[in-house]
Amino acid sequence: IAVPAGPAATPNLCCDADVTHALGRGVTFFSWMYLNAGFTDGAVRLFVYRDINALYNCTYTIEPSAAGALTLPDYPHIATSNKFLYLITNEITGGVSWTGSVVRRFNLDQMADCVSADTSIFTFTGATGVTGQRVAVPAEGATEEMAWGYLGDDDASMRVYRWRDDTSAPTSSLHTIHASVHANPDCRGGVGDFDFVERSTAWSRTGFRMRSVYRKSTEWAAFWTVAPDSSHPQAHVHGYRFLLKEGGVTSNLGQFNVWNSKRCIAFPAVADNARGDIGLSVAAGGTLGGGGKAAQGYVGIDDDETTGQKFKKLFRTAKGDRNRSDGRFGDYFTVRTNSPCSLTFVATNYSLKASGINSRVVFFGRGRDQECLEEFKETPKP
Repeated sequence: IAVPAGPAATPNLCCDADVTHALGRGVTFFSWMYLNAGFTDGAVRLFVYRDINALYNCTYTIEPSAAGALTLPDYPHIATSNKFLYLITNEITGGVSWTGSVVRRFNLDQMADCVSADTSIFTFTGATGVTGQRVAVPAEGATEEMAWGYLGDDDASMRVYRWRDDTSAPTSSLHTIHASVHANPDCRGGVGDFDFVERSTAWSRTGFRMRSVYRKSTEWAAFWTVAPDSSHPQAHVHGYRFLLKEGGVTSNLGQFNVWNSKRCIAFPAVADNARGDIGLSVAAGGTLGGGGKAAQGYVGIDDDETTGQKFKKLFRTAKGDRNRSDGRFGDYFTVRTNSPCSLTFVATNYSLKASGINSRVVFFGRGRDQECLEEFKETPKP
């Protein structure tokens, strides 16, 4: 994809690309972040594609620095509800100071028509039970509202935000959840025995790796990476489910963990399908004490045939034999509901080999939807 240079103040195309598809409108949105040379100023540009095989129809550029001090809109992610496109950024001022988790809501119809879009902004800088820097990513599968969450200071609570399409501002509630251990886990393995969950952004309560999803519009589930605890001997994905009631009332439904006794599991990405199943793309590998396998890409499904809330089986899709030596792994795993077969999923994941990155695009679903799977197999591919 040919991507143009950014605004004059931030001309350099950097990173943090994201994509979402508004199925009812047939419109795809890309987001890219641009930076200045010193990484102290940034912009996010939203590209609107009515035909994904053609040139984009228009762009919208968000430049927080236009309002004053140099500001980097770090870690941009996008998603849609029925009526709005949401962009959430982790904003850093002057290159050093966190100034808020900023949620921007744009009128979806106006963006699809490439006209001036009505915009609402909510900025989180802290709340009761949640202090210090927090990062959020908008949920997949939203319809009449958007939700996101911030982990509490006590490691056993979460503040859940819900922004309904028919209200001008979000509401929030603080909930007690099962405790998370936010510590650096030991997930070494592969050639060189390097740790792939070393960086604090992977396991801290800040929220860089938290992903969430709606389920049948009445439930919201969030997933994040944590260290071993008394019930889980390896680093694992801690999940929690909430029932979304009318009037903004939210109640707990319990844990939703993804774990294995012999290897670490981390970096979850989740989405729902038309049936309410949850599709997962995740990395698994390494082991406490070292000597495990390298991190590799897996997918799985939690559906109505599975007892309880769990991913009964994970399927390896990206085989690898080594981790990076600097402890980085990345957050490039993605899952989306497939279009036009909305009972299945399309995902990305990867692993590392001596020859380079083993990158995969994965189309998956349940056996009961085999007809759709077979139709996909017959579709010509580039």
